[in-house]
Amino acid sequence: FIMVTYLMLYLRDTLGIPELRGAALLTLAQLIGALSRVSLAALSDRLPIGRKPMLLAVVAMTGVSALSIAQLSPQTPTVLVTMIVMIYAASALGWQGRYFTLLTELSDSGWEGRVLGMATTFTSLGIMSGPPLFGLLVDASSRYRPAWYALAAVVATGFAMLLTVQEQPTR
Repeated sequence: FIMVTYLMLYLRDTLGIPELRGAALLTLAQLIGALSRVSLAALSDRLPIGRKPMLLAVVAMTGVSALSIAQLSPQTPTVLVTMIVMIYAASALGWQGRYFTLLTELSDSGWEGRVLGMATTFTSLGIMSGPPLFGLLVDASSRYRPAWYALAAVVATGFAMLLTVQEQPTR
């Protein structure tokens, strides 16, 4: 939700991109995000590598693309801005299906609903608190870069936690 809340403002305030072009980029990012959920699910179902490696790759892409967004400047070519935002959108909006599928597969039989309920609760807390905290960092520093770095740090923490998960063969 940070992307939806702040992308257009960031593009306008930091990169000098007009609002109409920023809105078009946000619309394209939302479309790419929706398509990534479907395509990553199909890919995950077909690759024999398990859910965890796919989820690790997507989380890594999210962190790297957030760091890349932090480095953009008004001199960055529009094509490069678009590519980085699309990678961020595909990964930041595409991870949920892999996450919930992995949780279901790791759950003991009969516990899937409880595990998903708890996971959804914690995910929702992040969704609710992330954008205001991002905004507080922007306001406190008068720049977006520290907020993008903080987001990347949160993603890196999730990546590190995911590394500790022991994936079981699918049932």
